[in-house]
Amino acid sequence: MWIVCESTGRWTAALRLALARRRGAALGGRIKEVRSLAELSGAANELPSALILIEVQPESFGAPLNWFAQGWQRGARGVALFDAQPLAEQACAALLEAGALAVIDSPRRIEGVLELERRVAVSRRARASNPGGEESIAERAWAALPWQDS
Repeated sequence: MWIVCESTGRWTAALRLALARRRGAALGGRIKEVRSLAELSGAANELPSALILIEVQPESFGAPLNWFAQGWQRGARGVALFDAQPLAEQACAALLEAGALAVIDSPRRIEGVLELERRVAVSRRARASNPGGEESIAERAWAALPWQDS
C-alpha cells in the first residue's frame, strides 16, 4: 500500500506507471492520494503499513521536515519527493536526517521506491513475526533497515 501526499498528481501518475511496468497491471487501488499533511496524518493512522511518499516544495520545506521527524517516531516510513533544481545537498541531508528513507528528485526516478517498498514490507513482517521481543536491540535495528538482504 502507498500513500502519496502531493499537490499536482504527477508523482502519483509516475508511481502508477512504474507499478504497471513492474507488475504488468495498474494497481490504482493500492495507492491513496492525499493533498495535505493534515490529511496525510489521518491516512497514515488508517494504513500504518503503507509506504508514504511526500512531495516537498522549497517554499514549504519545514512542515514536511517536521512530519518526517514525527512520523519516524510513530513508526511511519516515508520517502521525500523533492523536485527542486538544482537539488540542494543540504535539503536532502536534512530530509534523510529527519527520517526520510530516501529522496527522489524526479518523477522519472520513482521506480527506485518499488524495491524500497518491498524491503520495508519484509522488515515489517520480520518484526511482526517476533512480537515477544526476544531479539536483541541490534537485531531489531538490523531488521528495521530497509536496504537489508531479504
